[in-house]
Amino acid sequence: MKQVEELRAQISQNAPKIMFLNIGTVAEYKARADFSSGFFQMAGYQVMGDMAFNTVQEAIMAAKDSGADAFCICSTDAKYEEIVAPLCKDLNPSILILAGYPADKVEEYKALGIDVFIHIRANAYDTLKDLARKLEVIQ
Repeated sequence: MKQVEELRAQISQNAPKIMFLNIGTVAEYKARADFSSGFFQMAGYQVMGDMAFNTVQEAIMAAKDSGADAFCICSTDAKYEEIVAPLCKDLNPSILILAGYPADKVEEYKALGIDVFIHIRANAYDTLKDLARKLEVIQ
């Protein structure tokens, strides 16, 4: 816990903004969005998680206008099969985070441009620290 508090102190000095790309129905994205919000907030990241999108195009347009430092995609594994590729194509070189860990698709999604996977089995400290490095908040 002490490590997370030290990381939080470093991150909150210049807290990056993470915009959630909540895509689909509330039932499709809510659980992962709620988990992701707590995950990032424990380390002092600013969360922009209150918007939902019906289409990938809506999400892309909002993301490009957001001023966010990174984007967290929240939906179901089934929906990810439809939305990850177009989101990665239009939002790279942004830092892209996927809420969840669809084991059979991880390598494919990494190749498309997903930088970080957050999920219940992830080592929160290591994942949050790695993200801070990618965002150049810490060395």
